Amino acid sequence: MATHIDYGPHAPSLITFAFTLLAFASPASDWWSALAPPWYAPFALWALVIVAIRLGARRTARHEV
Repeated sequence: MATHIDYGPHAPSLITFAFTLLAFASPASDWWSALAPPWYAPFALWALVIVAIRLGARRTARHEV
């Protein structure tokens, strides 16, 4: 049987923060913007961040008292 490891209630928010920082405030943002993506690419990335925040919030709701 697989063992579930719980990394705590703040793990999803830290992962989301790291992804957002990598996508929008690092040299990687210069790289993907130099690829000439479609006009909606930044909006799609923000939508992905919002979905990740929602999923993380749903996961942490069970940790509240």
